[in-house]
Amino acid sequence: MSGSPVTEFVSEQALRMASSEGYSSNIDEFLAYSLELVPVFLEIGALVREQQQTSVLADITLASTCRDQPFKILHHLQNMLQSVQAHSTSKPSDIATVTEQDEYMRVNETYHLAAMLQIYQRVLRLPSSSDEIQEIVHRILTILPEITLRNSPCPGTVLLFPLFCAGCGAEEKDDRLKVRSILSKMSELYRLDAVKSCMRILDDVWSGGSLHKVSSSNLGWEKLVEGTTDIILY
Repeated sequence: MSGSPVTEFVSEQALRMASSEGYSSNIDEFLAYSLELVPVFLEIGALVREQQQTSVLADITLASTCRDQPFKILHHLQNMLQSVQAHSTSKPSDIATVTEQDEYMRVNETYHLAAMLQIYQRVLRLPSSSDEIQEIVHRILTILPEITLRNSPCPGTVLLFPLFCAGCGAEEKDDRLKVRSILSKMSELYRLDAVKSCMRILDDVWSGGSLHKVSSSNLGWEKLVEGTTDIILY
């Protein structure tokens, strides 16, 4: 799999499946985030596709048809995030313990934040050092260490996406250590190739290796995961 967003056909299929359940703000027990995020992720994917089709490395600019759309999506996400942080989102009703319910709430918040990072990093192409990106990175890395990783079904099994988003924007040593610590625990518990792939990519970025220039200038995550890499990025 690559860092390129899914095709329009796959997006339409995903929307059809999600819409059959209704775009509820309730947290899905399997995904650990609200279904209302599904169309938002697919909108972001469409913007990234347009970027890929219209941009050239010598002159990367937003396509004329999508200059306003990223900001509309960001505004929508900010409103959604306010509801999440105000605990207006319903917790999964089938989860037994209060602790796990609270963890689902926290993971849901990180997915909303990660969606915003996708726009800042992959569409607007802000540098990692920007205030917008650093504020979100710090927030995600404040939340994720609070999630208990268990060797059983739990919200911790779906942390990879927001964690990798934050890792790509992590500039400070302490933030990178937090990312590395969680990835190491996930690798030990879940033995997922995707976790190892993320760690290899982030190690190269953080060490100033061949991918550092791509990450620091945010030319697009598709450059981070060219070829066959076991990781899905929206």
